Amino acid sequence: GGTGAEVTPWASDSAVTAKVAAGVSLELGVTLTVALRENTLSQAFTYDAVRVATPLTGSAASGPNSNGPMVGAITITMIGSNLAHNDYTGAVRVGHTGCQGSEWVSESAIVCKESTGLLNSLSIILSLAVQFSSLSVVFTYNHPEIDSSTITNLPNQPSDPVTIFGANLATYQNTARVRLAGTSTQATTWYSDTSTRCRSSFGISGSHLIVFTTARASIGTLTNAVSYDAP
Repeated sequence: GGTGAEVTPWASDSAVTAKVAAGVSLELGVTLTVALRENTLSQAFTYDAVRVATPLTGSAASGPNSNGPMVGAITITMIGSNLAHNDYTGAVRVGHTGCQGSEWVSESAIVCKESTGLLNSLSIILSLAVQFSSLSVVFTYNHPEIDSSTITNLPNQPSDPVTIFGANLATYQNTARVRLAGTSTQATTWYSDTSTRCRSSFGISGSHLIVFTTARASIGTLTNAVSYDAP
């Protein structure tokens, strides 16, 4: 490559040994210089491939399927091997989204701060210089959770808006939808990670589910949450 060997002792008219410096590239040329002359052998040397074994979230391992909140900002530690001997601008992506920041820790660990998201069964891809390694279906964002609503009984005709409270309701307007009693509401307006407002459709008596669905079918439900007036 472009890095000189640490030491190059001469052995004989037909052999020179070299102590290779640290690196991460693939298919490197080897150049031998003697006085003012040099010769190069192309694609003659590679460093061991970068390998990722498992992601850890927080301070403990979550097994093969790590997860985090939709708001992001949790720390993911990528454990692997051949992750270099210093910082080679390593970068980590969860799904198609790059982490907010990545920091090289050691030859076996790189830490990143995860970004916001709402998909499930995501891959994690670690890039290091010109190499990369990936793990498939290893990370999910927490599912939406519904805790309560401002109205638990509705008239048969559409009426005042209903505000739904919970957690992991996404961090931006992402075509979230709410269904009451199996029927889509007339409109859904996202407010925050913990609240969404909707306007109910026509309905009939009985206790019904509230179902919250994000853009990519991540679903949260609350049973016996709302009823319509009896005829």
